[in-house]
Amino acid sequence: MSNLEYNRGKGFTLVEMIMVIVIVGILSVPAAYILMHFVQNAVYLPNQLNTDMVLADTLNLLIDGDATAAGLRCSQSMTSIAANDLTFVNQDGHTVRYRLDTGTGKLYRSIDGGAENLIPYYVPAAITMSGIGNTLFVFYDSTETATATAEDVRWIHIGLSVQDGSGSVEAWEGSSEGRSAIHVPRF
Repeated sequence: MSNLEYNRGKGFTLVEMIMVIVIVGILSVPAAYILMHFVQNAVYLPNQLNTDMVLADTLNLLIDGDATAAGLRCSQSMTSIAANDLTFVNQDGHTVRYRLDTGTGKLYRSIDGGAENLIPYYVPAAITMSGIGNTLFVFYDSTETATATAEDVRWIHIGLSVQDGSGSVEAWEGSSEGRSAIHVPRF
């Protein structure tokens, strides 16, 4: 009989086991939510940061240019303007063309009529660009009235949208929009 009492003290009762399972279940619900949040941020945030970086670099190349050619800040005259296409002569005498290909969602630059190069050069294939409201460039004259005449351009407003895939947060894809304006001096 003493043998039975000794064995009985070593085990757990059914009620104790059920209570442990219930407590672990209650504690696992918020832990699963927090873990899902961390996993989502580990995937979404890099995609969002990638679109933010592409947007910032693209606007810098449009406005300031790079070692290859000066950008819109150094323009001397506009030669051709359109909603997604712009050609100008910069202070170094180079003819620079920016063209947003709405079919591929990529932005290209050509210098002095040469080959078109993707800008920025490192844009991943999944990232696409578009003008805000399907218009990358909006041109204004000295009275700040929209103009379609290249010789009258004094201000250029740039509206650019960059997105990874569809840009959906639910699909953990990034999307960024940026606007800038540049004054075009008259020489």
